[in-house]
Amino acid sequence: MSIRATFPSIIRAAIAGLPIAVVAARNVLIVALTRRLGLPRLSGATLDRQVVLALAQLLTLLVLLLLNLPLLVTLLLIDLLLLLTLHIALLQLLLLDLLLLLALDLALLILLLLNLTLLVVLLLIDLLFLLALDITQLVLLLLYLTLLIILLLKALLLLLTLHIALLILLLLTLLPVVIGAAVKLVLPRFIAFISQRLSADAQTQQTYTRELPDARFHAFLTRARVDVVKTA
Repeated sequence: MSIRATFPSIIRAAIAGLPIAVVAARNVLIVALTRRLGLPRLSGATLDRQVVLALAQLLTLLVLLLLNLPLLVTLLLIDLLLLLTLHIALLQLLLLDLLLLLALDLALLILLLLNLTLLVVLLLIDLLFLLALDITQLVLLLLYLTLLIILLLKALLLLLTLHIALLILLLLTLLPVVIGAAVKLVLPRFIAFISQRLSADAQTQQTYTRELPDARFHAFLTRARVDVVKTA
């Protein structure tokens, strides 16, 4: 029989004997009052027997209560000890559960921190790769621009060289015409000027050579010079 089942049965037995104790107490009170007040006995021996029986039942109940009281206290103490033990065990289980939950939470927190660290490292590596890629693309773009500028300068230089060559070729093609026109314009005047000078020199020489013994030789030289100038 368990403690929780024994304790209510004892309580029920005590409650069941309570009317008998009340009746016995009532009879004792009636006898005491009649003797105290000097009243005649109501029913004599019948009342005395009832009082004795009530007292006997009351004493029996008192003895039972006195016998059951240590047992009741012992059962209550045992029940309290069992409840305390059960509560301690439950508290230990609860603490163990809390510790397990705390350990699990710490493990999850550590995993979360590790994942966060890994994510940050991966993001930094990704950013570094993107930065390196952007720098590489920028360098390639600068190289392409430099190459394009060099090609443009080379093309401009080739065009300038071609223009200069065309101008030189045009000048070379126009040079004979220009020279011919210049000769046509300048040469007659130059020849006329030379002729005038030579004529003046010839007249001067004729005048001078007439006074010399060999005038014929000087006249021949003068005519030869004039013929050379005209043929030129």
